[in-house]
Amino acid sequence: RVRPIIRFLEPGGYFGFDKEPLEAAWATIKREQLDSRYPRLWRTVDFDLTPLGDRQVQMALAHSVFSHVPIAVIRHCLDKLRPILIGPLLASVWLGSQHILGSRHLTRTNEYGHVEYPIDLLRFLAKESGFRLESVESYGHPGGQQMIVFR
Repeated sequence: RVRPIIRFLEPGGYFGFDKEPLEAAWATIKREQLDSRYPRLWRTVDFDLTPLGDRQVQMALAHSVFSHVPIAVIRHCLDKLRPILIGPLLASVWLGSQHILGSRHLTRTNEYGHVEYPIDLLRFLAKESGFRLESVESYGHPGGQQMIVFR
Protein backbone atom coordinates (compact mmCIF):
# COMPACT_ATOMS: atom_id res chain seq x y z
CA ARG A 1 0.00 0.00 0.00
CA VAL A 2 1.28 3.43 -0.95
CA ARG A 3 1.43 5.92 1.94
CA PRO A 4 1.09 9.65 1.24
CA ILE A 5 4.32 11.55 1.86
CA ILE A 6 2.40 14.14 3.90
CA ARG A 7 2.38 11.67 6.80
CA PHE A 8 6.17 11.87 7.11
CA LEU A 9 6.59 15.66 6.97
CA GLU A 10 6.32 18.29 9.67
CA PRO A 11 2.78 19.69 10.01
CA GLY A 12 2.36 22.51 7.51
CA GLY A 13 5.43 21.37 5.58
CA TYR A 14 3.66 20.02 2.49
CA PHE A 15 2.92 22.31 -0.42
CA GLY A 16 1.51 20.52 -3.44
CA PHE A 17 0.26 21.65 -6.79
CA ASP A 18 -1.16 20.05 -9.88
CA LYS A 19 -2.55 21.15 -13.21
CA GLU A 20 -5.50 18.81 -12.72
CA PRO A 21 -8.43 19.37 -10.33
CA LEU A 22 -7.52 18.65 -6.71
CA GLU A 23 -10.62 16.75 -5.59
CA ALA A 24 -8.83 13.38 -5.63
CA ALA A 25 -5.92 14.77 -3.58
CA TRP A 26 -8.28 16.23 -0.97
CA ALA A 27 -10.22 12.95 -0.86
CA THR A 28 -6.96 11.08 -0.11
CA ILE A 29 -6.07 13.57 2.60
CA LYS A 30 -9.47 13.06 4.24
CA ARG A 31 -9.42 9.26 3.84
CA GLU A 32 -5.91 9.01 5.32
CA GLN A 33 -6.84 11.46 8.11
CA LEU A 34 -4.05 13.86 7.20
CA ASP A 35 -6.00 17.11 7.72
CA SER A 36 -4.11 17.72 10.97
CA ARG A 37 -0.84 17.83 8.98
CA TYR A 38 -2.11 21.06 7.34
CA PRO A 39 -1.15 20.32 3.75
CA ARG A 40 -1.51 23.21 1.30
CA LEU A 41 -2.59 22.44 -2.24
CA TRP A 42 -3.23 24.63 -5.23
CA ARG A 43 -3.98 24.20 -8.89
CA THR A 44 -1.70 25.76 -11.49
CA VAL A 45 -0.99 25.12 -15.15
CA ASP A 46 2.28 27.08 -15.30
CA PHE A 47 4.17 26.19 -12.09
CA ASP A 48 2.97 29.35 -10.35
CA LEU A 49 4.77 29.26 -7.01
CA THR A 50 3.40 32.52 -5.58
CA PRO A 51 1.40 30.63 -2.89
CA LEU A 52 4.78 29.79 -1.35
CA GLY A 53 5.43 33.47 -0.67
CA ASP A 54 9.06 34.04 0.28
CA ARG A 55 9.60 30.50 1.61
CA GLN A 56 12.55 28.45 0.49
CA VAL A 57 11.90 24.82 -0.39
CA GLN A 58 14.00 22.14 1.30
CA MET A 59 13.08 19.40 -1.16
CA ALA A 60 10.82 19.02 -4.17
CA LEU A 61 9.27 15.88 -5.64
CA ALA A 62 7.87 15.65 -9.16
CA HIS A 63 6.34 12.19 -9.25
CA SER A 64 4.82 11.33 -12.63
CA VAL A 65 4.96 14.98 -13.68
CA PHE A 66 7.90 15.12 -16.08
CA SER A 67 6.77 11.87 -17.70
CA HIS A 68 3.69 13.60 -19.12
CA VAL A 69 4.89 17.03 -20.24
CA PRO A 70 6.95 18.49 -23.07
CA ILE A 71 10.58 19.40 -22.50
CA ALA A 72 9.79 23.13 -22.47
CA VAL A 73 7.54 22.60 -19.44
CA ILE A 74 10.34 20.79 -17.59
CA ARG A 75 12.69 23.68 -18.35
CA HIS A 76 10.08 26.17 -17.12
CA CYS A 77 9.64 24.19 -13.87
CA LEU A 78 13.40 24.04 -13.27
CA ASP A 79 13.74 27.77 -13.90
CA LYS A 80 10.91 28.53 -11.43
CA LEU A 81 12.31 26.23 -8.73
CA ARG A 82 15.98 27.21 -8.93
CA PRO A 83 15.72 30.49 -6.97
CA ILE A 84 13.81 28.94 -4.03
CA LEU A 85 15.07 25.35 -3.87
CA ILE A 86 17.82 24.75 -1.32
CA GLY A 87 17.74 20.95 -1.52
CA PRO A 88 17.20 18.33 -4.19
CA LEU A 89 14.43 17.96 -6.75
CA LEU A 90 13.55 14.30 -7.23
CA ALA A 91 11.70 13.59 -10.45
CA SER A 92 10.43 10.38 -11.96
CA VAL A 93 10.93 10.06 -15.70
CA TRP A 94 10.80 7.60 -18.54
CA LEU A 95 14.28 7.38 -20.03
CA GLY A 96 14.47 6.94 -23.76
CA SER A 97 17.26 6.16 -26.17
CA GLN A 98 20.06 8.67 -26.60
CA HIS A 99 19.69 11.28 -29.29
CA ILE A 100 22.10 13.90 -30.54
CA LEU A 101 21.31 17.32 -29.09
CA GLY A 102 20.24 19.54 -31.94
CA SER A 103 18.22 16.78 -33.57
CA ARG A 104 14.60 17.62 -34.36
CA HIS A 105 13.44 14.50 -32.49
CA LEU A 106 14.93 14.62 -28.99
CA THR A 107 12.06 12.84 -27.28
CA ARG A 108 9.53 10.21 -28.10
CA THR A 109 6.17 9.21 -26.71
CA ASN A 110 5.86 5.54 -25.76
CA GLU A 111 2.84 3.33 -26.40
CA TYR A 112 1.16 4.56 -23.20
CA GLY A 113 1.44 8.26 -24.07
CA HIS A 114 4.34 8.88 -21.68
CA VAL A 115 7.13 11.14 -22.88
CA GLU A 116 10.59 9.55 -22.84
CA TYR A 117 13.70 11.69 -22.49
CA PRO A 118 17.33 10.80 -23.17
CA ILE A 119 19.48 11.29 -20.08
CA ASP A 120 21.89 13.58 -21.96
CA LEU A 121 19.03 15.98 -22.70
CA LEU A 122 18.03 16.01 -19.02
CA ARG A 123 21.65 16.70 -18.03
CA PHE A 124 21.76 19.57 -20.50
CA LEU A 125 18.53 21.04 -19.10
CA ALA A 126 19.82 20.70 -15.55
CA LYS A 127 23.00 22.60 -16.41
CA GLU A 128 21.15 25.32 -18.32
CA SER A 129 18.87 25.87 -15.30
CA GLY A 130 21.68 25.96 -12.73
CA PHE A 131 21.32 22.39 -11.49
CA ARG A 132 23.40 19.30 -11.91
CA LEU A 133 21.86 15.91 -12.52
CA GLU A 134 23.32 13.83 -9.74
CA SER A 135 21.95 10.34 -10.08
CA VAL A 136 19.58 8.11 -11.93
CA GLU A 137 18.16 5.19 -10.04
CA SER A 138 15.44 2.61 -10.26
CA TYR A 139 12.99 2.96 -7.42
CA GLY A 140 10.73 0.01 -8.12
CA HIS A 141 8.18 1.75 -10.33
CA PRO A 142 5.99 -1.00 -11.83
CA GLY A 143 6.29 0.52 -15.31
CA GLY A 144 10.04 1.13 -15.13
CA GLN A 145 10.24 4.87 -14.50
CA GLN A 146 13.59 6.06 -13.16
CA MET A 147 14.17 8.62 -10.40
CA ILE A 148 16.53 11.45 -11.27
CA VAL A 149 17.93 13.99 -8.80
CA PHE A 150 18.56 17.65 -9.61
CA ARG A 151 20.85 19.47 -7.16
